[in-house]
Amino acid sequence: MDFGPPQFYLCTTLSQSAKLALLRPSISFVLKRISMYRSFQKLLASMLFLMPAFASNIIVLPQENSGNTVGYVYSPEPFSQLGTFATNQFAFQAIWHPSINKFYVFSKDITKSIVVYSGSSPYAETASISLQNISNARISPDGRRLVVLSQAVRIYDTQTDQEVTGINTCATLNCRPSEVAFSLDSNRAFILNTDGSLVAVSLGTNQVVSRLDIANGASSMTVGHTGLI
Repeated sequence: MDFGPPQFYLCTTLSQSAKLALLRPSISFVLKRISMYRSFQKLLASMLFLMPAFASNIIVLPQENSGNTVGYVYSPEPFSQLGTFATNQFAFQAIWHPSINKFYVFSKDITKSIVVYSGSSPYAETASISLQNISNARISPDGRRLVVLSQAVRIYDTQTDQEVTGINTCATLNCRPSEVAFSLDSNRAFILNTDGSLVAVSLGTNQVVSRLDIANGASSMTVGHTGLI
């Protein structure tokens, strides 16, 4: 039996409102799909903005107090020298910015304690900062803030390489910050002090927002991929 004509006839004789009623679920489905796609595009764009592009090149500093003032940049596997940069014999730490467009070298030299390099070999010094008693430094995962530990916590804007603020995270005498780590979303800097206290600093307000005194003290800390300290 041929059901073709009746089916065709039924479809062509439906009222306009009936046709719209039949199409409405399909239209709604398509619109939802479009909305989901646009939401996914926005999410992907935000992830690409926040996700740091970690540098793969290796910075090698001269041995401290050796008198050598030349630093090297290598590519890994196989090692290949990409360039050099002028530093000083008191340099002890280097950090690439996540953008890979520049890197920071930290030194015990009181006149050029933090030196910023950019470009390509020979890497040019673009800025320098004087800061005594630097012990450690880290860049937030989103690349926006550089946190340097000295007698206090110093926070720098990596776009301008200017200091945003300085914060005293210690509540006792003869105390200084010793370790720094960040929350996964870069909203918090966690500071471990030599008196055993753990402090959370908001990188939005640059204020201490919480403090924990750890029994028997602590020597180091890290933030895991789940965000736990």
